[in-house]
Amino acid sequence: DNPARFGDVVHWPAGKHQDGDLREVYDFDSGVRLGAVPQPPETYNVVGNTNEHQVSIGETTFGGVSVLDGSDGRAVCNPTYGCLDYGSLISVTLARSKTAREAIANADALMQTYGYASNGESFSI
Repeated sequence: DNPARFGDVVHWPAGKHQDGDLREVYDFDSGVRLGAVPQPPETYNVVGNTNEHQVSIGETTFGGVSVLDGSDGRAVCNPTYGCLDYGSLISVTLARSKTAREAIANADALMQTYGYASNGESFSI
């Protein structure tokens, strides 16, 4: 849905992480730094919108209220770690999920913990 991103394939390698390791988070569209979230002990390989366990997440933009994405300066973000936009929510969720059911629970936990800095998106998992 963004012709400027046509052909992009992002790779996030699997890893083992120590307590205190952080994953930098940048806005998927603008590249603006949104923060850094703590890494779990293990993350999975992610290429594009699919991980090594064949879990995939697609998204559809439908617009929404500006209070969600912070364009009016009021996005609700974790004061220590920042927040996730739709693109980082997808990749961080995939890096932490072996099943679709886990992906739903992880996406919910990530948004509840760190906040969400995009407006209307629907996700297909």
